[in-house]
Amino acid sequence: TDAPDCLFNYAPFNHYQRPDERWTAGVFGHYDLNDHATAYGEFQFMDDRTDAQIAPSAAFRGSGPPSLNGAYTVNCDNPFLEADTFDYICTQQGLGGTDDALISIGRRLTEGGGRSNSLVHTSYRALTGLRGDFTDAWSYDIYGQFGTTNYESTYFNDVSLARLGNALLAVDSPTGPVCRVNADADPSNDAPGCVPIDIFHSGSDASQAAINYISVPAFQNGRTKQTVFSGAITGDLTDAGWVMPGAVDGLGVAFGAEYRKEESELRNDILFATGGLVGQGGATLDTFGEFSVKELFMEARLPVLQDKAFADTLSLSTGSS
Repeated sequence: TDAPDCLFNYAPFNHYQRPDERWTAGVFGHYDLNDHATAYGEFQFMDDRTDAQIAPSAAFRGSGPPSLNGAYTVNCDNPFLEADTFDYICTQQGLGGTDDALISIGRRLTEGGGRSNSLVHTSYRALTGLRGDFTDAWSYDIYGQFGTTNYESTYFNDVSLARLGNALLAVDSPTGPVCRVNADADPSNDAPGCVPIDIFHSGSDASQAAINYISVPAFQNGRTKQTVFSGAITGDLTDAGWVMPGAVDGLGVAFGAEYRKEESELRNDILFATGGLVGQGGATLDTFGEFSVKELFMEARLPVLQDKAFADTLSLSTGSS
């Protein structure tokens, strides 16, 4: 039911502020080759690790197999069914014996504790270039930049949809309840390690062995990568006479070229990729993408008035790429 005493308070499990640990390092250097050329370089590193936590996973309503429209399958000869539960889900539906019933379950698996997510981002950036002056009025700067950020995510304590389905189908055996998938004569269909789960007795806990069976880790990793090659030449045409009568500084120009490539990918393990986790809301598909840009650019700035009583600076600027 949706009575207030049946609702779940997920807030105590969530982090108010996530713990985070970050390490950064950087190296910068340059070397003057001669009066007109300086080689320079940079290297930067960052490693960030944080842990997120949310409320326990569950047999959420509508979270069962899509082929069953989100319902779960429970067998009517399940030894964990109490008389009133058997009557409700089997007898009243015209089922009994070894029939299977489709039911909607809404139960948090609090016995397993909250779901946690370990997130790691590691970034590297390297840049090297050459800059200098052709003359007092003209200078240049060319460089190459390479950067990548690696992403790793390990998700703990969510519930496997397939394993939960196995654990809900329990039958009696001489040694007690066992998973039905392991009770038939065909060993090729067995689910190793399967432990049946009891979620039908009000106020009772599912066994730790069952929780251990249905709780699984899941993994994601990804990467973004950027490559840039750029070069620019700048010039000051003041000494060449390109100066407006009301200004002190002359025409300034800059032009150059740039190539930039961006790459991104995200890879998921089989559980994420197939929607095999109950608490993730469906499948997370792998993604791959990239694009590149080649650009020529030009900019110019011409001061019209400078240091006047009514105008500190008035200038015209233009650019195209």
